[in-house]
Amino acid sequence: MQHTRRFFKWAFWLVTSGLMAFCLLFGIPFSSGMAARKVVAWAGCTPASFGMQAVCPAGSLAEPFVPLSHWFTSGFAPLVLAVNFGGMLAAWASLCVALGLIWLVLGLQQAP
Repeated sequence: MQHTRRFFKWAFWLVTSGLMAFCLLFGIPFSSGMAARKVVAWAGCTPASFGMQAVCPAGSLAEPFVPLSHWFTSGFAPLVLAVNFGGMLAAWASLCVALGLIWLVLGLQQAP
């Protein structure tokens, strides 16, 4: 029982810190643009210029990062993050809550 509780504690903190790092990396205005440009470049998309956004091949996983890579829209990073990644962030946060509740319940079962 102790090993299971320790595993869920470790998993909770790993998933939660990953969510916080993702939100900080791509949710802070202007610094998110630098991170998004790196993701777009790693995906092989054409880089953004002053007048136009980056262009990715069809079906590229980097497409949600394209609006953040442009200098103007990176100022609205929290909004763009919520619009482009809202479903993923909700699922990620739900996983954090589920792991936390399992950890909590296992701790309550162990208490005398």
